[in-house]
Amino acid sequence: MIIKGKNLAILVIVLFTGLIYANSLRNSFIWDDDSHISETNLIKSWDNFPLLFTKSHLTVSSELTNSDRTDMESGEASYRPVCTITFFIDYFFWQLNPFGYHLTNLLLHIANCILLYLLALSITKNPKIAIFASLLFASHPVNSEAVGVIAFREDLLAVLFMLSSFILFIKLDTVSRIKKGCLYLSSLLFFLLALFSKEAAIVFPPLLLLYDYFFKKFPRSIREYFKLRYLGYAIVLGFYCFIRFFILVNPDKPGVVYLINNFYTRVFTMLKVFSIYIRWILFPVGICPVLPDSPTLIAYSITDPLVITAILLIVIIFIFTVRLRKREVLISFGILWFFIAIFPVSNIFYNLPNHIAGRYLYFSVIGFCFLAAALLAKLPRKVYRNSMIIILYFILYLPLSGIRPGKMITYYGIK
Repeated sequence: MIIKGKNLAILVIVLFTGLIYANSLRNSFIWDDDSHISETNLIKSWDNFPLLFTKSHLTVSSELTNSDRTDMESGEASYRPVCTITFFIDYFFWQLNPFGYHLTNLLLHIANCILLYLLALSITKNPKIAIFASLLFASHPVNSEAVGVIAFREDLLAVLFMLSSFILFIKLDTVSRIKKGCLYLSSLLFFLLALFSKEAAIVFPPLLLLYDYFFKKFPRSIREYFKLRYLGYAIVLGFYCFIRFFILVNPDKPGVVYLINNFYTRVFTMLKVFSIYIRWILFPVGICPVLPDSPTLIAYSITDPLVITAILLIVIIFIFTVRLRKREVLISFGILWFFIAIFPVSNIFYNLPNHIAGRYLYFSVIGFCFLAAALLAKLPRKVYRNSMIIILYFILYLPLSGIRPGKMITYYGIK
C-alpha cells in the first residue's frame, strides 16, 4: 500500500489537488462568469437576497446580450439558488476579485475529491482503490471546465452534496436507531441541497438503488424495505419538482432553443456525442470546454460512422457489465454509474443549450474512476506503484491534451 492511514491519504489528496489547480487562481472572469457575477447587481447586496425566492432573478439564457437583461438577474435560466448563494458570500469577501471565486471552486473540488475517497473507502473497504479513484478524479483533464469556470460551480456543489448524502446513506446500516434517524435526515437535506444546486441531481436515487443492488442483499419484504429506505428521497424529489416546475419555473424559458427538433436526430446526435465523451475520458486528447453546435456534430442517420461506433461500443460495454456483475462488482457498478449520471445531460428528452460540454462529465466520470481504480488494484504491488505514477503522469502532462487541469484553453481567453 502506498499511503497508509486515512488522515495521511486525505492530506495527500489536498496537496495533490491543490497543486494541480493552483494556476487556476490566476484566472480572470471568463465566459458565463460575467453574467453570474460582474454584470449583475443581484449578489452585490444582501438586501437582494429575498429575490432568490422569486422568479424575477431567473435569466432567459446566459447567452442573451446585456441589453436584454435586467441588473437583478442571476445569469441562471434554471432555479439553482444554492449556487447563487455562494456568489453572495464570495462577493461579500472578495468583491470583484476573481481570485476568491476561483479559490472557492478549488476548495469545492478538493472537498469532492476527499468525499470520493471516503465514499470509495466505505463501499470497497480497500484504501488502495479509494486513494487512486480520488487522485484520478482530482487530476483528470475533463474536469477542468467545471473547476476553472466560476459560473459552473453548480456542478461542483451538486456533486459535493450528492457524495455527502451517499456517504451518510451507507452509514445508516452501521449506527444505532437514534443516530440512524439523524443520519437519514442529514442525507435527505444534502440531497435537497444537491437538487437546488443543479437539477442533474435527480439521478441520485437511482444510484442509491444501484448501490443496494450490487453491495447489499434485499430482504424478502421488498416493499417495506423500500418504504423505510427510499421514501424520504422520493418525498424530497417530489418537493423539488413541485418547486422547480410549478412554483419557480422560468417565465420565459424558451429563450434556450435546441437546434434539433426531431427526436431520432437527437438520439443519433447524442450517440455521436457519447463516442466523443468516451474518447475524452479514456484518452484525454483534444478535450475542449464546449464544441460549437455546428452541423458537422449533428447526426441525421444511423449510418453515421460515429453513431455506429457508439452503438457497438454501448453493446460491448453492457455485455461486459452483465458478465462481470457478480465477479467484478465495482467495475460493473462504475460502468452503470457513468450511464446513469450522464443521462440528465444527454439532450434526448431535455433541451440544453449545448450538444456537448466537458463540464457535463464532472459527475459521470466518477464511474470511470471506480472502474480504473478497481482494475489497477488487481495489479501486483510493484506493478501497481509504477502504474500509478505512469498513469498520473499521463493524465497530468500529456502534451497533446487540449486542456490540462487548472488551465483552460485560449477559447476562454486564458493563456
